Amino acid sequence: MKKFIILALSLCLMPIFLQATSEDVAATPAHVFKVPNPQPSHYDGPRSTPTLVDTIDLSPINPTGYCWGITYDWDRDVLWITQWNSAYPTVYAIQKTSPCTKVDSFTLGSGAPSYHLGIGYAGNDIMYMAGFDANVYQIDMITGNGTVYRSMPWSSAEGLGFNAVDDAIYPSDWSADQCAWAIPSQSGSWNTWSVASAPCGMSGAWSASTPPDMIFQAEEANPAHFYQYSVSGGVPNTTPDSVWDCDPGQTQGYEADCTFDGRYVYILDQSGPDKVWVYDVGIAGTNHDVGTQAILAPGATILPNTTINPSARYRNYGGYTETFDVYFLIDSAGVNIYSQSANITLNSGTDTTITWPSWTSCGTSGITYDITAYTVLSGDENPANDTLTSQTIVTTVYWEILSAQFPSPSSGHEMATIHDGKYMVFGIRTTGGYLSQTQIYDIAAGSWSAGPDNPYGCGAYGSAQGVNGKYYRIGGTDSWPTALTRVDIYDPSTSQWSSGAASPRAWIDHATGVYNDSLIFCLGGGNWGTGNTPHTDVYFYDTYLDSWTQATSMPGVGRGCLAGGVIDTFAIVACGYDGTSTYRNDYIVGIIDQSDASQIAWGSPTNIPGMAGRYRVPSGVDHVNKELWVVCGQISGGASDETWSYNPYTDTWTNWNKPKPHPMGNVSPVVVTTTAAGDFGVFVASGYFNGSYITDHEVFHTGMTGIEEKPGEFTQPTAFGFAPDMPNPVKGYAPITYTTTKPGPVTLKVFDISGRLVKTLVNRVVEPQGTKTVYWTLKDDSHRPVANGVYFLRLEVGSEVATHKLTVVK
Repeated sequence: MKKFIILALSLCLMPIFLQATSEDVAATPAHVFKVPNPQPSHYDGPRSTPTLVDTIDLSPINPTGYCWGITYDWDRDVLWITQWNSAYPTVYAIQKTSPCTKVDSFTLGSGAPSYHLGIGYAGNDIMYMAGFDANVYQIDMITGNGTVYRSMPWSSAEGLGFNAVDDAIYPSDWSADQCAWAIPSQSGSWNTWSVASAPCGMSGAWSASTPPDMIFQAEEANPAHFYQYSVSGGVPNTTPDSVWDCDPGQTQGYEADCTFDGRYVYILDQSGPDKVWVYDVGIAGTNHDVGTQAILAPGATILPNTTINPSARYRNYGGYTETFDVYFLIDSAGVNIYSQSANITLNSGTDTTITWPSWTSCGTSGITYDITAYTVLSGDENPANDTLTSQTIVTTVYWEILSAQFPSPSSGHEMATIHDGKYMVFGIRTTGGYLSQTQIYDIAAGSWSAGPDNPYGCGAYGSAQGVNGKYYRIGGTDSWPTALTRVDIYDPSTSQWSSGAASPRAWIDHATGVYNDSLIFCLGGGNWGTGNTPHTDVYFYDTYLDSWTQATSMPGVGRGCLAGGVIDTFAIVACGYDGTSTYRNDYIVGIIDQSDASQIAWGSPTNIPGMAGRYRVPSGVDHVNKELWVVCGQISGGASDETWSYNPYTDTWTNWNKPKPHPMGNVSPVVVTTTAAGDFGVFVASGYFNGSYITDHEVFHTGMTGIEEKPGEFTQPTAFGFAPDMPNPVKGYAPITYTTTKPGPVTLKVFDISGRLVKTLVNRVVEPQGTKTVYWTLKDDSHRPVANGVYFLRLEVGSEVATHKLTVVK
């Protein structure tokens, strides 16, 4: 109908309106405003035909008309209906299907507009209302009171939609033939666009958390249509994607408002008695739709005999609040061994994580579990997302993502342990600067706590070691690039800090290792900072005498940002930065003289086969199993995710073929100690990746304990032996890939054609099952190059033996 008719007649009929009450519908005056709208539709483009699925007669709430606004409430899964002026202050909530069933109501109070036109629900019991006076009003649905929210670009706006997810608002004006949007909804500038005919209603969001990707606009014309616009980030594309014909049975020219619940479009017709016309425009799967969003635990791998709480995240993807059943199952070889279920209720667009009762994996490595999490909802319109499945393999070697992320994302920090079930982090450098704080991680509890502040400063890019119950933090910087000579000592037994003797030289980006539980060797160091040219110096700090001694320098060029450590009498350095643009991929091993630790017999630099050059490499030592672990590191173009170890007794590098979940660098040393599962693990907290300081906290389970596993705990081998596609013949070095199917003592040896032992590549007391790659540098146990010819590899794991012929051609 025409607005000038409304305005003129409303003045003379206002006394009649004021005699009525919202609950006394019998007193409603005659619906004199319902006259045909002479304005035809000006739209003459392509149209589509929707499916009319329902018609809701609004006579139970107002038998003679005056309904004007409609919006979808996702919290209650209902439609709210307004009546047009202050004579009818009640706003009704009705079910979304016929027959019309009133389920709730509230009464508009002070501050509400005199005319109650288009409305938009915003969640949290807030509604927005067009007042036909150039203003949008915010309505508190608990009290019914309103306040002016903002002005609109026209004086006679009728339609209104609200998008709470993107904080956007969408009004329309019948007489101006325009629609508009603004972001933010209260203060953003108006952006208008012209439409074909009298726009009378707009939809908005249909969820508290899912941003709408479309909105709908109704028109009050004859013939009548409604329009579908795509939306991105709250901004509508002002060219409609689709234009839909209203049903021929709908009284044309009496449309008032519209809304959308994610599946159906609801158009309010005020022809008296008023109706809501419900259209299906082919948007499936958003009405009644619940599903499983993620299986959170167990992960892809689990240690034997490990107890966890399985968990999964379930979501209500639809437009209704739903009560439904959720399930979690674990099967082994087709037999169900764990089954849990619950009945839950979720609002539209929300999810919940359920932590189920505990479950313990078996003690047999290699067993695969099938995990299933699913939902059951009667009438679910999108069963494709109901069920998720995954597999969990019992294994002893894998990366675990720890739930307690590092609380102070950092680059250049140092990690150390005194093997008391905890480890500490020093030298924390965040985006906010160089911090004196420390952090303590409790391995069994899986939690971080703030450690004691270092009274001497930060010391990032230094080193830390745990020796005889105390922590020793050496060198680093408090202000880049000035390197430090400090030794900061923390004694957890007394919670006291003290200062050790200053080093004769400053240290930064160096490697350290502990010899004879008393001497801390500092190996090389330096970077690209002014005054920090990479060097070959080696010193050690005596923790008993509080003194420094210079030792034999490393051979070759200077290197900083390196990996390294000390295992028994072996001093090892690897990789690093030498002042050029090429990062090193070699290593050097020195033998410490047991009678005079200052004397080191260094070997020559040797390339690490199969490893790309890298710097600022996280590394740590497993003193029980005699392995130097080298993890990730910065490489050309980014960061590595590789996991390597080096055994100095066999002079063998092993690529464990287990990528770290999050590549990184700029942390050294890292901690190798007993995990909560009982094996030795390589703990890596935070670090630097592609310009960011990450919070990730992960541990690599090596599967090694130093104690031989009990017999009978593991299954018989199924794929034991050498890889069939190893290079042969070889030249320069030989990558040797082999698979073991149970943990235990492993040896890998090279023999010549006469049967003489040439080289021991692997000699581990306990090695976890799995596939590994070791690299033979074509040297014998005396580090002499071998001759061309035929050699035989012999792999032994307990009583199992595999052999492989290898030809060396130089």
